[in-house]
Amino acid sequence: LKINAEILINEPGNDAAIEINSLLKNEKLTSDPVEIISAVGKINNLIFTQKGTLKKREFVNKFDSENYEIEIAELEKHNKILSGFAIDDNSGSANYELAKFGKTLLEIFEETLALYEEKKSEKGSLDFEDILLNTKKIVSKEYVREKLSEKYEYIMLDEYQDTNEIQYEIFMPILQYLSKGNLFVVGDEKQSIYMFRDADLEIFNRTKNEIENKETAASLLQLPHSFRMSPPIAAFTNKLFGELFKDPKLEFNEVKPSELICSKDENEHGQIEIIVADEESESELISKRILKLLNENTETEVHFKDIAILCRKRNAFAELEKSFSKYKIPFTIIGGKGYYQRQIIYD
Repeated sequence: LKINAEILINEPGNDAAIEINSLLKNEKLTSDPVEIISAVGKINNLIFTQKGTLKKREFVNKFDSENYEIEIAELEKHNKILSGFAIDDNSGSANYELAKFGKTLLEIFEETLALYEEKKSEKGSLDFEDILLNTKKIVSKEYVREKLSEKYEYIMLDEYQDTNEIQYEIFMPILQYLSKGNLFVVGDEKQSIYMFRDADLEIFNRTKNEIENKETAASLLQLPHSFRMSPPIAAFTNKLFGELFKDPKLEFNEVKPSELICSKDENEHGQIEIIVADEESESELISKRILKLLNENTETEVHFKDIAILCRKRNAFAELEKSFSKYKIPFTIIGGKGYYQRQIIYD
């Protein structure tokens, strides 16, 4: 990317660089493996000779390659690794090529991991996984477990749905697998969001069974009551997720739905309103709906301070900021720094 951008600056009419830029902007590259392999093959053909060196006439004609010797060396190295791949639009061997591609990625990963471990060792650093693995190794020593068991009579674990196998193997030996001490865990399997960190609901369910077998079912306390939602919103939530998760996929940590019991006053109002963006942008529709809310004749007067907008991703902030500024809607961003809140804008 860096080299291609530099070439386009020095030689805007470079056909190879223009085509590479177009290939890299293909949205399917983020989701379609076949497109990725195809693009890699096309880019390699555009910039490398049959000997695996950068094409001087077609690609790096007016490019100062001396300043990018490291990048060029890396490119040529990875081109050599990937040179065995070939796939065209009508290829019937996509799965085979993907398998080869996966094998190569694993080799690159192993090489990268070895380098990462080397750098950590040089700096005397530990990452999060190192801390867990080393703690597990320490706890595996009997005298350490005994000392910890004597010192800590009670162990409480919050957000237990996000526990992984290594963490389980750290605290359970201290409790001698529930034969000593006291364990108190709190968790909601529907809130498990750490699969990327190896959180496993199997651990959650295993521990529930172990507690029940060691004690009784009375040791498991269910808390289905919700004090956050008004009755209409609780009813909507139960209906929606009852449908979405009626056939849960366990491999994705999905769980069977369990109905919330609304514990708020039945007189509390609340409603679900779905606004579909068509010709107008989502941010425009939200702004207009906010202004309409403030002007509607309702039992409860609505103010700007009563309104909160939750966004799945921070990249939604920019459009909302523009729209709110356009309609003079005051706002504060929590959890991210907005464009209009940057110091340069204040200045």
